[in-house]
Amino acid sequence: MASDSPDYKRLFREERQRREEAERREKSETRLREEAERREQSETRLREEAERREQSETRLREEAERRREEAESVSRKTTLPEYLDACHRYLCLGLTIQNADSSTQGSPANAKDKVRPHKIVAWTKYAEVMGSVWEHLRQNPDFFEQRWFSSLSHLQGSGQAIRRKQISSEVDLSYYATNTVENQVEEVVNLVYAHPTLREQFHVEGTVSFESHGNMLSGEAPLEDDFEQMTLTGAKERPRRSNRLAQRHPPRIEAPLVTVERTRPPPTHADRICVYRKVRPGLDNHQVDPLFPIEYKPPHKVPLGLIMEGLGDMDVDQVLRIEPDESLHEKRRYVVAAIITQAYSYMIKTGLAYGYVYTGEAIIFLHVPEHNYSTVQYFLSVPQEDVGKSTGWSANDTHRENKLHLTSVGQVLAFTLQALATPVRGSAWRRNAQTTLPRWTAVLEELLEEAETTSPLAKGSPSSDYQPSPRQPGEEQYMRMSPVMTRARRALLPGRACHPFPEHPTRVDDGSDDDDDTLDTETPTRPAVQRTSRTRSTAHQEPPAGAPSSESPSGAVQDRPYCTQACLRGLQQGRPLDEHCPNVRYHQQGHHNGNRHRISRRTFLRLLHHELVGTTPLLKELGIHGASGCLVKVVLGSHGYTMVAKGTTAPFFGRLKHEAAIYRHLDALQGEHIPVCLGAVDMRTAPLPYWGWDLADVVHLLVLSFAGQPMHRCAEVGRTQLQAQAQAALRAIRARNVEHKDVAARNIVYNAETQQVQILDFERAVIGGHSVKEEQHLKRRRFILGAISPNLKRKKGSGPGQKSRSAKRSFETPRH
Repeated sequence: MASDSPDYKRLFREERQRREEAERREKSETRLREEAERREQSETRLREEAERREQSETRLREEAERRREEAESVSRKTTLPEYLDACHRYLCLGLTIQNADSSTQGSPANAKDKVRPHKIVAWTKYAEVMGSVWEHLRQNPDFFEQRWFSSLSHLQGSGQAIRRKQISSEVDLSYYATNTVENQVEEVVNLVYAHPTLREQFHVEGTVSFESHGNMLSGEAPLEDDFEQMTLTGAKERPRRSNRLAQRHPPRIEAPLVTVERTRPPPTHADRICVYRKVRPGLDNHQVDPLFPIEYKPPHKVPLGLIMEGLGDMDVDQVLRIEPDESLHEKRRYVVAAIITQAYSYMIKTGLAYGYVYTGEAIIFLHVPEHNYSTVQYFLSVPQEDVGKSTGWSANDTHRENKLHLTSVGQVLAFTLQALATPVRGSAWRRNAQTTLPRWTAVLEELLEEAETTSPLAKGSPSSDYQPSPRQPGEEQYMRMSPVMTRARRALLPGRACHPFPEHPTRVDDGSDDDDDTLDTETPTRPAVQRTSRTRSTAHQEPPAGAPSSESPSGAVQDRPYCTQACLRGLQQGRPLDEHCPNVRYHQQGHHNGNRHRISRRTFLRLLHHELVGTTPLLKELGIHGASGCLVKVVLGSHGYTMVAKGTTAPFFGRLKHEAAIYRHLDALQGEHIPVCLGAVDMRTAPLPYWGWDLADVVHLLVLSFAGQPMHRCAEVGRTQLQAQAQAALRAIRARNVEHKDVAARNIVYNAETQQVQILDFERAVIGGHSVKEEQHLKRRRFILGAISPNLKRKKGSGPGQKSRSAKRSFETPRH
């Protein structure tokens, strides 16, 4: 029985073992689970870390891509809309004006003795004209969308430099205008010239640049001439300009001064000129013409408030009747009228339709109608107020409305393109305007002095009687329009379609009453091959009734062939006519059997003078300017003689006289190695308006035969032959004891008629190492010494009688 009882101890041990085994298994499973969980957590951490690294790398790649795109967007070229927007943001908003007390002083409105208008009126067609310019640009989307213009980084750097400089003088304003407007307009216009379609549409035949000095033909005489006129003056008192102000300030006694006594007028050139460099096919040099003048008026002298109150429609005759006790508003009108007159006088004298006054804050655009030159039209632009801090343009939304056309660069760009499509008025127009228009009389000198010192006027604060003028309808439309868009285009002005520029922008200068400078909206586009090139002189169109035809001796100057060297040499020497001259039938004057010139050289000069002082001189500017002269093509209408003439101003008369004397000395070489010189014409009784950039009148003309073309344009002749002929010509000149002193490629040409090289420009030439005046003095000295010394031989023809006859013939200038 006892053997059948259970073994509790064994069972207990077995149960305990099973329990312990189960616990061990459970613990092992727990460890395994925990290990698995740890491995899973570790893997999760690794995955999360990998994801974080991937996200970080993605962010770094995106940031690098963004920085690269930003760097590219800043350094890459810009489109035209982007360029105009950046110029406004980075350049034109950086204007800072120095306190007037620390800035330059002086009157900004000195228009004394300048040609002035009768009326100043609003330019009501400005919006229509400039809107059409933008429409032509917008018709060429590639010009709008291609990246051709300066980068944002370049503009940002320029803007930082501009912001560091305050405007306190005319020089500062010139720097600001050059770097914020003018350089930018040059860049765009010159790319218009490089664009074939736009070049044809706007009739652009060259590039433009903004320059301060056109050439040396102003009223400034050469330095060596100043030394000859230098005198020593004693101490003297310098009175002030008005008695009332002189009482406030005691007079100063100046120390003795060395002064230069001159009779020439003060310089009358504009502050700045937009210059048109027209490419002349087949020629090496460009025709250089003024396009429009710019008058700089620093904002501390002409503040915006003064312009806003003083500018408006006005009768200048009435403005000049101002009295000292007039209201501040009337005084401001006087100052603004004087400022406009300064630019207007230059426009009249050079025959330019356009010009503007620039203060940095405002631009007063000016236009002189061809049919009514006694009136000047104005349009006021204030870019910072009209546009604000943002133009509204966005690269992400190029069809949204914007104000790019109202920015400084946008306004001057359209203005320049319009000026390029408008011809210069002819000599008759300029002469008529200058002889009939009145001059500005400085009737109120004290007013201008008060403008410099009186606080309300100088600061430009509104006067009590000032009433703002409402905007003109066209002006309001121009402010609201948005022509600089590349998509979703709309009409520029209500009811106005896009029309091309006139295919023949030149006009006959006949004084007709047609509106001259608005675009021809009725003229259809013609093929480019039929379009005549833009001529900045007398027009080449069908002449009006009664006008001379090209078949008459006084026909179109630009189409007239030059007389031959033999023809003009025959006129000079009284020889028979040259039957090969293309103008011989005009020289014969209907006597077809006559073989001699109908007039003498003296009569020729007298008749030419008579025609040149008339109302319609037959001449054409050639756009070639030298150190002291400009070249023109001249026709003697009565007999058809066609030649060139070298014109110069009063300060350089001595140089032209010297050159004429050299030609007389080299008489035997004329027509072979040098041009034929027919003499000089004295125009001092009726000066010709100068065709260059300065306003000094042309008062002397040296008449010469057309010499030929530059040698590098005559490759068919052969370089060796040309060099040999040039050396032979120079040897012939030296053989007559003359040193040219300016032997350069520009002064050596090839004449196809004579098949010879000819030498030009004898301004610097000397005889025997001396000038003509010195040579005459030496001849006189040698004659005197020869009379008292038996050891000195007298040269034949060196007596005083011979000398006087030579001097008499050296420079004949008919005067009447």
